[in-house]
Parts: sequence; C-alpha cells; structure tokens
Amino acid sequence: MPYPVATDCTSLSSNAVLTISLRTPEQLSDPTEPFELGDASLEQQRAHKRMMKNRASAARSRQRKQAYVDDLEDKVRQLEDELDKAKKEIEELKELQGKLKADKTE
Repeated sequence: MPYPVATDCTSLSSNAVLTISLRTPEQLSDPTEPFELGDASLEQQRAHKRMMKNRASAARSRQRKQAYVDDLEDKVRQLEDELDKAKKEIEELKELQGKLKADKTE
C-alpha cells in the first residue's frame, strides 16, 4: 500500500517548485509529530498547535484536580482525627458522670 503524499506548491510561476514529503501512516496519525513548514497546510499547522495547547491545558487541569483531591483527603483525615478525639472525650465524660452519680447516691 503506498504511503500518503503531502504536497506543497511553494511557487505558482512558470518555475513552480513542488515539494513532496513521504510520511508513514504512523507519522500521519501521530499528532505529536512536529510539522515541517512544507509538510502541512497552514490550517493543519494551526490545528496541530491548538491540539498541543489543549493537551497542555488538560494536563494543567488534571494537576489542579489532583491537588484539590489531595487537599480534600487531608481535610477528611483531619476531621476524622477530630471526630475520634471528640468520641474519646465523650466516653471519658460519660465515665466521669457515672462516677459522680455513684458518689452522689452513697
């Protein structure tokens, strides 16, 4: 199967120059493959640039989300610790209350 051919007419004069670039299907389907100026149309170059910016933006978004989740997990641990302390204090106060009631009835 022949490879797709990318062409670019760099001149329209009688001495027209035709640039032909052979690229493998893997190169054509790999959006991270950098474009040479003669390899792609301006529209393709812009689409590639936009896609790379979108990928970078998505990576930053994932980092922000992970930081947010990490912060929430820290808060959950802190609140669970506070809850455990409060439960222990309640148990101690109930024991003290029971002792005081017992002392009062004697």
